[in-house]
Amino acid sequence: FRASLEYTRYNSVSVEPTWYNIKASTLELNGHALYRSKEHIYFYLIGGFSYNVFSGYFTGLNDYMNLMARYKKDTEVKTRWLGFNAGVGLEYKIKKIILSASFKMRLGRSDGYNDFNIQDVCYAFGIRYNFRAPSVYRLFKGPRNRYFLNAD
Repeated sequence: FRASLEYTRYNSVSVEPTWYNIKASTLELNGHALYRSKEHIYFYLIGGFSYNVFSGYFTGLNDYMNLMARYKKDTEVKTRWLGFNAGVGLEYKIKKIILSASFKMRLGRSDGYNDFNIQDVCYAFGIRYNFRAPSVYRLFKGPRNRYFLNAD
């Protein structure tokens, strides 16, 4: 089992003509339940919580999702919501290099509605290099009788 704290700030995007200058960010705290195979492959389940922020300029044009029932036309919209994360991941270890892939869904209540559903989906691919660091345990070993102390 391991835990991760992640912050993601997404690039600004426009979905014309309905949304302009969309900005989003996410702060996540996830737990990973790991399973290791003999071939240096790690498979893990992801579960955790997220705090999500979304902002953009809503024009109301071509509003196929009927968001005008919730937002006024030609306004700046900013929403924040708490969510639950669920997903899976895979890592392949080659000496100190790790190739990874993951799939996550963020679940939460829809803004202005009482529905609990999938808010967004995230795919991630990466390469990680593991550095060897000294153990924290060495700091707490003590002198191990290396020094002659007069304990009178």
